[in-house]
Order: sequence, then structure tokens, then C-alpha cells
Amino acid sequence: MRPVRRPQTCPHCHAALGRLDGDCPACGKATGQRPPFYVYLLGALLVFLLFLALGDFPALLQFLVNLGGQFQR
Repeated sequence: MRPVRRPQTCPHCHAALGRLDGDCPACGKATGQRPPFYVYLLGALLVFLLFLALGDFPALLQFLVNLGGQFQR
């Protein structure tokens, strides 16, 4: 059984907060809440997909080969 979540409140003015609110909508102060872990995972996935869509892979491969050749001398 899932535990019942209590509504989040601002530590300064005790106004109700949303799940992703970083600042209180009533008083404007920082609430100290961190975003859920999946926000970071979605951001990393988006960056990876943009890299795949926009990446110039032959140039990247050539750069890595040249970079690796510098360390073999």
C-alpha cells in the first residue's frame, strides 16, 4: 500500500506548493525542494537525442582517432 502524501507547504508562509515548485507562489522565497529524479533523466535523454540527431559522426570519429594518435607517440 502506498503511503499517503501530505501536501507540501512553504516553510516560510505555509502556503500550498505544487510538486515542482522551487519558489513559493505566495511569498516568492525559495522552498528548498529538489525536482524529482526523473527530471534529470529526461534532461540527459534529451541531450543524448539531440546529439544523435545533430552530431557529425565521421568528424567526431576522425577527431578521436587524431586525439588518440597524439598519446601513442
